[in-house]
Amino acid sequence: MKKIFSGIGTIELTKRVAYLISKQIVEGDCILLGGDLGSGKTTFTKFLGEFLGIKEIISSPTFTILKQYETKKFTFNHFDFYRLSNDKDNDFDFIDYIEDKKSVSVIEWYNQYEKILPTQYILINFKEIGENRLIEVFSSNHIESIENE
Repeated sequence: MKKIFSGIGTIELTKRVAYLISKQIVEGDCILLGGDLGSGKTTFTKFLGEFLGIKEIISSPTFTILKQYETKKFTFNHFDFYRLSNDKDNDFDFIDYIEDKKSVSVIEWYNQYEKILPTQYILINFKEIGENRLIEVFSSNHIESIENE
């Protein structure tokens, strides 16, 4: 896995990263989001959805675990694994959604249920630093860089 971006900034940086990623993702991609509560995971997902043409309001699916939206090109799966646990057997068939080559999946709190994660993905970590955020983007798939867009 390679680091393809690192930066510190305000919410505008989150928006810029979402824009740059939206220009490169393709059907079948999976984006894993990590970071503490309030660090920018859902905000990033809202911006990404906006850039992909989603008109509905995107909110965190903390209690439902999955919300789906349609874009012109694919289904957008928005997961929130906050309430899941690696050490429990969950009887959800998330893998069917995540491995669907006609969709893109974004998973908040991916580390809560790592058993089903794909081998190819984009990982974005968010960390609050005062009033700013540190955003680090790693890729194990086709995205080589987002800094030169």
